[in-house]
Amino acid sequence: SNSKYLNTSKTRFTLTEEQVIGRAKELKRLTQKLQNSNELVLISGLGGIGKTTLATYYLSQHQSDYDHIGWISCTGDFKNDVLLSLNALPKSESTDLEVQFREHLQTLQGLKGNNILVIDNINTQSEAEEVLQYKDAFPSHFKLLMTARVNLQGFPTHQIGVLDKADAQDLFKKHYDFRAGDTDDQLTELLQHIGRHTLVIEMLAKGMEASGRLNLARMLQRIAAQGIQSIKVAASTERSQHQSRPLNEFVAFVFELSLQDIAAENWILLQQLALLPPLAHEFDLVAYLLGRDEANQQDDLDGQLSTLQRKGLIDYEKEQIS
Repeated sequence: SNSKYLNTSKTRFTLTEEQVIGRAKELKRLTQKLQNSNELVLISGLGGIGKTTLATYYLSQHQSDYDHIGWISCTGDFKNDVLLSLNALPKSESTDLEVQFREHLQTLQGLKGNNILVIDNINTQSEAEEVLQYKDAFPSHFKLLMTARVNLQGFPTHQIGVLDKADAQDLFKKHYDFRAGDTDDQLTELLQHIGRHTLVIEMLAKGMEASGRLNLARMLQRIAAQGIQSIKVAASTERSQHQSRPLNEFVAFVFELSLQDIAAENWILLQQLALLPPLAHEFDLVAYLLGRDEANQQDDLDGQLSTLQRKGLIDYEKEQIS
C-alpha cells in the first residue's frame, strides 16, 4: 500500500489539546514509553475512561513521525478484526480467513519505515490473550499500542485514571452551561457521585444541556431518589470489577436521561445504528445501508445524527459515526 493510512476511515487524526481535557501529562508519559519501547505498549483503564481518546490524541500529535499508521478495532474476533479494520491493504483473492490474515501480515512486512499499529478496545483477558498469541507475527518494525480494560504482565503499561477535580469540572462545563441556582459546590458534589469518570461526565453534561430543564440541584435530587451508589474513584483496573456495578448503573441512568423527549424517528435510527459493529463508520456507508439515497434524505439524516450527538448518545464528527 502506498497510503500512509492503512484504514480507509482513519485517514486523519485531528484531536487538539483543547479537545482532550486533562490528558496533556498522560500524552507526555505515553510518548516517552513508546519512544523507549521496541514492542508493545499498553494503555489500560476502566471502560469509558479515555483510553481510545488518548491513543487518538497521541496519533494527532505524532502522525508525522510515522510512515504507516494502522488502527485495529477489536470486537472479539481478532483475525476478522484485522481484515475489517486494515481495509486499505490489498484485498485477498482467497476466501479462507487464515490465508487472508497471513497475506495481510505479509503486506505489513513489506511496508518499510517507522510504523505503528493501534489495537483498540480489548475488553477481556481472553481477548487480550488471543491478541498476544499473534503479537510476534506482526512485523518488528511496527510499534504496537494496545488499549485494554485488563492489565497484562510483562509489557510497559500506561495506567489511565479518572480526571482530577479541576479537569473534571472543565469537562462538565464544556458541555453544560450553568443555569439559575447552579453552584460550583453542587458540581463538586455531583462529580464526586460519578467518580470523575470521563464518559459519565460527558454523557451527563450533554444530557442535562439537551434537556433544557435540569439544573444541578434537580440532578442531585434525582440521583438520591434513584438510590444509585456513587462510583468510587478506582485506583487500578485490578479493582475495576468492584466499580462495574455502580458504573453500569450510572451509565444506564444517564442513557435514560438522554433518551427523554427523543423523537420517534431518532429512537428508530438509534436502534438501527446499534446493529452496526462498534466501530467508526463513514456517513456515506450509513446513508447507503439505511436507504437514504436522495440529497434531502441525507440532509435529514445529518440533522438526526447531530441531535443524537448533542444528547451524548453517539459520536458524530467529520463525516464519521461511532
